Amino acid sequence: MNRPNLLDLIAARAGHITRALAATGKTIEFRDKEFRPTTGAIEDRSDAFLDLAANKATIWSAHGLALHHIFHILLHLHRYWVEGLPQLWDKDTGCDGMVHDIESAYEHLVIIPVEIAHFPDAYSYWVNYAEEGLYQCCELASATKGPSNDVSKEIKSKLFQLYLLAQAAFPRAQVATSIAEEAGKQGLLDEFSALAKIVFKNFENKAFVAETLCLYRADTLPARLGLRWVEAARKGEGQQFHWTLLKDYQSVRAQPCTPVCSVPNSDARISPALQPESNSTSEPEILPNRAVWSAC
Repeated sequence: MNRPNLLDLIAARAGHITRALAATGKTIEFRDKEFRPTTGAIEDRSDAFLDLAANKATIWSAHGLALHHIFHILLHLHRYWVEGLPQLWDKDTGCDGMVHDIESAYEHLVIIPVEIAHFPDAYSYWVNYAEEGLYQCCELASATKGPSNDVSKEIKSKLFQLYLLAQAAFPRAQVATSIAEEAGKQGLLDEFSALAKIVFKNFENKAFVAETLCLYRADTLPARLGLRWVEAARKGEGQQFHWTLLKDYQSVRAQPCTPVCSVPNSDARISPALQPESNSTSEPEILPNRAVWSAC
């Protein structure tokens, strides 16, 4: 079932995003998630999924799903199709499992603040998401600590991702404090704080940041982990994906990525491409007096 009216509903709040996507000439199709195939999704959410091709995207969603979920996925499309950002991609298995987790961890630092800026009801959803993630980390840490009292690399990786998300999207929420406190209990807070400064300072360099996010999982990374993006169409050819190894990305990147964030506490704000339009009624808590990492 195609549901193009979803684009119209989102355009009422974020028309500049939907217009930019329409200007690409690519097809966006909405389908009922009940009929979605079980493979190929890159953004695997519980109620909405994205299947991405070079010239077409299919968004599978449940009926009655809050619009901010759909907007979230459109922001992923904006990143890949409009801004030309590459996607973390394993040459052998695609964007599944750990690769998907790292890709989402990076993009969500960009996308979620923008999602909240346009749809304030997304704030409570993502705060709850962080609270649940923190609870899982605490439970797993208590159950798996060995004689040395060290937590596993998997827990460190997840806790670091939550720490970054909280700093980017809801630094004043209680869960941000709780995540920092848990990191402190594990002896990781100073390390997380230093790494976060590196991540936000170099955020426009996706290859570099992806490698930083992989820090705690380096021993289990796929051998052919890389980045892929949609190549510019050549004469007589349709658009297609280009892929390169992560370590080789800097020397072969198709085009420089537009910086989308800056050092914490700078004067930067949401980039013009994704900034809410002047008639927006949203007044999210995250915007005043702080930098926002904006596209996700």
